[in-house]
Amino acid sequence: MKKILFPFLLLLVVLVSCDKKSDDDEPNQIIEETKYFSFTVGPNYNIDDEYQRIRNWVLVYSDEDELLINLELENDTEYNFDVLELPQSGLSLQIISYTEQRGINDTVFNIKDNVSFATYKELMPDHWKFTKSKSKQYESLGTFEVELYGFELGDFQMSEMKSSYGNASSYSNMYNYQLNRYIDKEYLWLFAMNENEAPYFKKISNIVSDTQFIINNNDLIMMNDYIDVTLPQNESMFVYVESENDYSSEFWEYNTIFYNYFNYGETSIRTYFPGDAFPGYYSYYRSQMGNISNYQLNSRGSIPNQLKTLEIDLNLNSSNINDYKASVVGNSDLSTIHWNYYSSDEDIYFGYSVHSPISPNLEFSAPIIPENVISQLPPEFNLDSFEYKYFLANEFDVFDGYQDYVQSFYVDRIDLYSQKVVRNWQYIYKDNKSMGEFNDMEIIENLRRNPYQ
Repeated sequence: MKKILFPFLLLLVVLVSCDKKSDDDEPNQIIEETKYFSFTVGPNYNIDDEYQRIRNWVLVYSDEDELLINLELENDTEYNFDVLELPQSGLSLQIISYTEQRGINDTVFNIKDNVSFATYKELMPDHWKFTKSKSKQYESLGTFEVELYGFELGDFQMSEMKSSYGNASSYSNMYNYQLNRYIDKEYLWLFAMNENEAPYFKKISNIVSDTQFIINNNDLIMMNDYIDVTLPQNESMFVYVESENDYSSEFWEYNTIFYNYFNYGETSIRTYFPGDAFPGYYSYYRSQMGNISNYQLNSRGSIPNQLKTLEIDLNLNSSNINDYKASVVGNSDLSTIHWNYYSSDEDIYFGYSVHSPISPNLEFSAPIIPENVISQLPPEFNLDSFEYKYFLANEFDVFDGYQDYVQSFYVDRIDLYSQKVVRNWQYIYKDNKSMGEFNDMEIIENLRRNPYQ
């Protein structure tokens, strides 16, 4: 009996040991961290000065449009909602910004007041940061003078004379100009061209203060370098190229290199550039066909030899802001739906944009704006007054989809401005009449400040 019992006990010990080892080898369960919303507001996000007043609110909604967070932002403030249990996905965040013009902005420049609604859908709670750089006035390091001999800028359809940061000003006639120096290695850039001709240029580097230059028409150099750019089918086309900013100073040193516009359906365009005068180029293309506009921006490097399009197809079922429905074929990082209207006296502009991942079926119904926000907006605000304008698709080579776009802008606040970016975007307007709203040079000016928005 003892001989039988001992092997049995030994076997039992082995089995228990094996069971225990199996328990220890089980991987630890991964417990996902519950995230909460928090907000950091920088010192200059709201503005209240002699020129304008800007106020901002943040509203967070559930996927059923239940208002979860109702917040008016104050400068230099941290907001934490770590005691508020929220769904971990499917949230919407809306930024409302109200800009009131004052002083010369209102009385001289007649800039309109602006109320904007920017909604970001399909979010999870996170730490959002709202910051804005305060505009600076740069002091001149001195001046230099340029005298034109044998020609004037008005001889050309398009021309530009500038230093790194400032345009030339004529103080006596159309031949004598004064320019400010802003950087140690200051330069002069002179650009002149006629439509459908190769441009001319002149660049002088390492300029010191209190010097004078005489430039005659024989000093102008014709641009012999070019790239033939293949275009999509179009009814009109605009191309603009400027020098790449080398980021050696605090401000953007843009210089016009080439631009052209035509409305007769060209299949290619010859884009000129001044050889190795600059390290790279910033190129902007727009093609328009019916109610569709395609854009391409290359912010650094070489000029592309082909304008690509996103080939998005939109079937609009309902354009009402309270019941928007559309089906989409195609893909991009980001989709935007936009409505707007003006007050009856056209002094106030109201804009409403909804950003989301692109999907085969897009639906949106505007959530209710709380009374504490409405009471601080102009009395002309009316949600039912918004008119549908366009659908916009955006594709960036630096983002991995919609969530990465939002994360980079509002959470990580990555410095994107010095990166090389290729951006393609496509507007599908409600009708052809809406095409008259775009202003290429205004778009370019905005892209200089932010090539991503």
